[in-house]
Amino acid sequence: KTVAEAKEYVKTLDIYSKDGYWNYCFIISDSTNAGETHTALLEFSEIGFLGEVYNTYVSDEEKVLVDALMNYGGYAQLYTNNLNNGNIPDVREYKNNNTVGSEYQYKKSADTVSGIKVTKASLLLGSNVTIKIAYQLDNKNANKFKFSCKGNNVRTEIVGNLCYVYLENISPQNFDVMYDFSVSDGNNTEYFSYSVFSYIRHILTDEDYSSQALINLVNAMYDYNKAAKAYLASEKEHLYE
Repeated sequence: KTVAEAKEYVKTLDIYSKDGYWNYCFIISDSTNAGETHTALLEFSEIGFLGEVYNTYVSDEEKVLVDALMNYGGYAQLYTNNLNNGNIPDVREYKNNNTVGSEYQYKKSADTVSGIKVTKASLLLGSNVTIKIAYQLDNKNANKFKFSCKGNNVRTEIVGNLCYVYLENISPQNFDVMYDFSVSDGNNTEYFSYSVFSYIRHILTDEDYSSQALINLVNAMYDYNKAAKAYLASEKEHLYE
């Protein structure tokens, strides 16, 4: 529909966490029956929108969530050095690290599938978070293996003798969910349990890890999870009031 025909026009833009402080522009054009073209420019940023939400009448839980999201986006920008005209985002300083319990330590079953093994787990930060698991193959024949994650869709990518398994679109309230990745050769199956919190715990408990930018970022991700869970719980309570 044209803008004139539509009562409401919706355009969705996925914004990466590291890009929340950047400005975006929508150009809206509308042609009239007389052949005239009207154009409007809409400029906005995620951080500007969140600031407006924070300063309006919202619940305490929503304010905490907005603050956590802005803090997470700011630290993602600092970690990737994705600064808007060199401007440093306003972030909350972490004097002490968050504590992630041992229940989030990754878990691996016995080696029962020959020709393949887990070598690394990491995160990709986009509009949501992706867990990336790397499997090393003894040869390049990955077709004989079946990769899955219980109850979730995964994407696989073969690069040389490595097979990457991606679990995409993990929302902040699910950062603490342990996902069971599996690989099978048709006869035997191995499991690898991992979560976003597993990665956070690894960074915060590794005494040799020296990247303060990444330490700050995972602290912010931890707070974002807690804020999202608290907000969703409060919204559920309000449904029954």
